[in-house]
Amino acid sequence: MRGPRLSGGSGWKEYQKTQTVCGIRLPAGLRQCDKLPQAIFTPATKEETGHDINISYEEMVTRVGRDISATLRDRTLSLYGQAAEYAATRGVIIADTKFEFGQLPTAG
Repeated sequence: MRGPRLSGGSGWKEYQKTQTVCGIRLPAGLRQCDKLPQAIFTPATKEETGHDINISYEEMVTRVGRDISATLRDRTLSLYGQAAEYAATRGVIIADTKFEFGQLPTAG
């Protein structure tokens, strides 16, 4: 029963409308908190006010470049996998989580 879930929030709202989350097509007929086939990478913007905005991976590539996007996607999925595996050994399901990354300004 462990693994990523389609839990509440903006992802669930998007799925209800389009059967996608951040542009990723998911199986039809999922109910809230159903287990997903695999972990998915769902980037979002960081807004000054209000809610962050979900974006597709392609939009992320446009904004920050292919190399940074791929690195953050791969690290995020790896980190989630390790954390979910560890939590499961203690009877906890990490259904949905958010990792936030930033970039230091370059000198110059």
